[in-house]
Amino acid sequence: MGAHTFGSSHCESFARRIYNFTRKGDVDPSLDPNYVAKLQQKCKPGDTTTTVEIDPGSFKTFDTSYYKLVLNMRGLFHSDAALLDDKGSV
Repeated sequence: MGAHTFGSSHCESFARRIYNFTRKGDVDPSLDPNYVAKLQQKCKPGDTTTTVEIDPGSFKTFDTSYYKLVLNMRGLFHSDAALLDDKGSV
């Protein structure tokens, strides 16, 4: 997960989490609703070209801020949010 503190991701990489998580038009419940709203503003359904910073504010720096985002339900990728399912990894 350390690499997720760098860079950006195309909306299509996480669109299912913010539009159709269980294929019923719902949102991933492990995401902060305010974060979902921000992502939905940037990424419209079917968007394949827009990119979003993985670690907003410090996406060019290797630091611990992405870990804090994950703890606050603002991890962009489901694989990172899944870390919170295992209390041993927190």
